[in-house]
Amino acid sequence: MTEKEEAEFEQLMGAGIKQCMVWYRDQDFSRMNEDARAELESIFSPGDEYDVSASLQISVNMMMIGQLWEDKRFMDFAARAARTSCDGKTMGKLPGKIALRQLLDDVSEVLREPGFCTTE
Repeated sequence: MTEKEEAEFEQLMGAGIKQCMVWYRDQDFSRMNEDARAELESIFSPGDEYDVSASLQISVNMMMIGQLWEDKRFMDFAARAARTSCDGKTMGKLPGKIALRQLLDDVSEVLREPGFCTTE
């Protein structure tokens, strides 16, 4: 890639990640693409089960936010999300759903801090 292409890519990625931060801050996933939205909304759905892909999606998104903002807390959030996908006691079950909802609450709280630029 040329320097110009790299700069454009970084700008687009930064804008995309900032939009993602708004979704996580507000816990409103309605503007996400359909598949991703369904995974995350399964955490808030009635019942004990959720889509196990949600924890992987959260983990990847937290890593990207952590890289952009150079904030280790998001790497910790990513690890917490990933653990729910690896533990047979929580994966797809109510304990995992509860853990992910708490994680999303914790993420939302951090993203409300004054240092985060989450302009829509």
